[in-house]
Amino acid sequence: MCRSKENSPDIVEQSNINYDEENSEQYTVLSQNLTNTNPTSISSDNNMMDKMQCVCHTVMKVFNQMVSLQKDVNVIKIDVMKNQNLIAEVIDRQNHQTTQNQTVENITRSNLKIPLQTMEQLDSLEADDELKQILANVIRRNGKSFDSKRTTYQIMKIVLENRMAEGLNMEGRGEKRALGKMEIYAVKFMFPEESLKLIKIHMSDWLKQAPKRKSQQ
Repeated sequence: MCRSKENSPDIVEQSNINYDEENSEQYTVLSQNLTNTNPTSISSDNNMMDKMQCVCHTVMKVFNQMVSLQKDVNVIKIDVMKNQNLIAEVIDRQNHQTTQNQTVENITRSNLKIPLQTMEQLDSLEADDELKQILANVIRRNGKSFDSKRTTYQIMKIVLENRMAEGLNMEGRGEKRALGKMEIYAVKFMFPEESLKLIKIHMSDWLKQAPKRKSQQ
């Protein structure tokens, strides 16, 4: 009886040999692959992962800080708006008060007739404390100049007409009437270092020049 070719010992043995050789080659390749794996590459991958985690942590931290800053900015904006509204309200009140004060001053100023032209107007002024206060305010606001002499002349020009000044002197000698003290102390108030004697000299000179100024009008 003939043997089957498939069951031939020679063929089986050859097959086993081929199988062993194939496995041996695969094992060798696997061993070489494992052997050739670079430890540095593995370490580099680990370092990369650490860096990525660090970057993610930093980004998250920055994001949280930005959110917190945005909240602070919103609070500041609200405070600024409140302050602006408060300032606007204060300015409105101040403007309203200033307008009222100017209105009152304009009304009372209309009762003050300056420069004075007659002795009767001078008498009315000296008898009215309210008008004297208004005159003092006018002098303080409009009377000051570079020095005491020019300030004296400016105040006298505001208060007296030249025709009125002709009937006044400092002491009231002769037929002339004495000049009041308000103008003197107004100059002294503006120039406290100046002596009263010098201020009176400036006033006297201005009164003496009244006829000349009148003739030039």
